[in-house]
Amino acid sequence: MKPRIPTATAFLLFTLLLIPGTKQQSEVAFLSGQQNTISCGHPLTSGDFSRVIWSKAVGGNYATILEYNADGSTVEPPTSPLVGRARAVGNVNLQVDNMVVGDEGEYECHVRFNNPFGDERVTYNVVVRVQPSDPVITATPSDTPVTDVPAGTNFTLTCTSTGGRPPVSHTWTLDGTEIPANTSLSPTPNTDGSGDTVSTVDVVIPDRKGQTLAYKCEATGLSPIVTKSATKMFALEKEPTTTPTSPQGQTGDPNVNPTNKAPNTGAGPGTGVIVGGVLGGIAGLALVAALVYFFLIREKKHGKGKEDGVESGDADVTYHATGHPGAPENLSRPSPNQP
Repeated sequence: MKPRIPTATAFLLFTLLLIPGTKQQSEVAFLSGQQNTISCGHPLTSGDFSRVIWSKAVGGNYATILEYNADGSTVEPPTSPLVGRARAVGNVNLQVDNMVVGDEGEYECHVRFNNPFGDERVTYNVVVRVQPSDPVITATPSDTPVTDVPAGTNFTLTCTSTGGRPPVSHTWTLDGTEIPANTSLSPTPNTDGSGDTVSTVDVVIPDRKGQTLAYKCEATGLSPIVTKSATKMFALEKEPTTTPTSPQGQTGDPNVNPTNKAPNTGAGPGTGVIVGGVLGGIAGLALVAALVYFFLIREKKHGKGKEDGVESGDADVTYHATGHPGAPENLSRPSPNQP
């Protein structure tokens, strides 16, 4: 009869085969120039472990970055690839200040437990990405107008993002709707994977009088690169304004009556105009009546004088032939004082 291994012992052996020396690997990405934290993935307390060792693969071997002990002490060897820029946080996590592209590579978190399970190793492939410059839009020719742009005007818009690692991609939109663009990398990505992105859009201004067009270039990259955008606005020419033609010789506001400078609202003559017209008419009639009366009375007087044979003036008397009632012998000039 073959000896049987107790169930508890078998489980322990199976666990020991799986856990000690186990390696888990994953990729994490960070932005250069920032403070970044690599997590070991163990929410440990000081009683769970005796030591945590962080290392980085250099030339095929692991170079120790720092050792963190359960008593809270930290040991950083002078040969650390991150000397002066690394510290332990949260017991087992590694924090790196001012991460650069040269910090990219494989990192290992080695935990020594205070239990029969022994050690555990976790490795990370750390990728360092670079945020490119904010995109900039330029127009060619350089004197392309941005206001009162006539329909049919054609030019080229160029969007540039520099220094992205990896180079970002560009998306163009016109008033929120995506439009086709020509995109290229200039120059070809450098040996470290960084490069510039240049894209162009050929524009022909449509006939949209008085509208404003918004051309937007959006630069996007792999996480954690932050998406940035730039916008170029063009205000199109407006419909021509039609000005009413004034009568010949008239200047000023065509809506103003030249007689009294009152605004002409088109609702007919005002009260002042009507009153003025009535008064003017009455005055004209009175003048005509006066003239008629004057000439009629004068004519009557002139006619009566002729019948008496005397033409009277201001101070003269005309004498007629002898025997006429108006002859000199029959006339006497009264004294100036005689009534």
